[in-house]
Amino acid sequence: MFCCNIAVLLIILKNYIGVLSCENVTENVHAMHSPTIDPTVRRAFHDEKVLLRKYKKQTQETIDELQKSLKQIESNLRQEIHHLQSSLDDTKNGMKTSVGRLHVEVNQFSDKVTAIKTDLIATKSSISPLEQMLNDHITSIEACQSGVYYQKTLNKLTTITFPRPFRRVPQVIVGNSRLDVSKDWNTRFNIGVRSISTAGFQFLTDVWSDTLMYAISFNWMACPK
Repeated sequence: MFCCNIAVLLIILKNYIGVLSCENVTENVHAMHSPTIDPTVRRAFHDEKVLLRKYKKQTQETIDELQKSLKQIESNLRQEIHHLQSSLDDTKNGMKTSVGRLHVEVNQFSDKVTAIKTDLIATKSSISPLEQMLNDHITSIEACQSGVYYQKTLNKLTTITFPRPFRRVPQVIVGNSRLDVSKDWNTRFNIGVRSISTAGFQFLTDVWSDTLMYAISFNWMACPK
């Protein structure tokens, strides 16, 4: 806007000089050549002409200064525009470089994620058989089973059935936990385990001589071999 105002002012001053130098002066010069003009008037005209030339010179100097200022302003504006354009280009190039680097990093990260997913799938594929083997092994592991039996009838073969059948014939341990015998006679008894199978076992409790036994309780435990 400032440059535009200076340019308009220069046009106005040039037109003003043109008007002064071409119209008024030309008409007055032709008029002063007339013999009827008084010398005093002619002298005044001469003084006016000199003053006009002075104003014209001053006006021209002002125009020259304004033109010089305008050129300087234009030069400064061009430099500033060039500087701004260079900064803008540098910013664009920097942004392009950053965006390009970001794309590369995103692609690298995406490749890493894909590789991790592939490794995870492969790991799961490797773990699944192991899990199956572990589950099979846990399933194949059999726990011991135990119980308590109370018996009043002696010298008779009795069958104990396991709560859960074993896959293989287990090992059976039997021990008495309570006896009901006569205090007047010696205590003699034997517990014999017979016919062990995956489903259960048989045992026989017998006494001999003068032993008088009314009842017996015993604990049993069967464990996989």
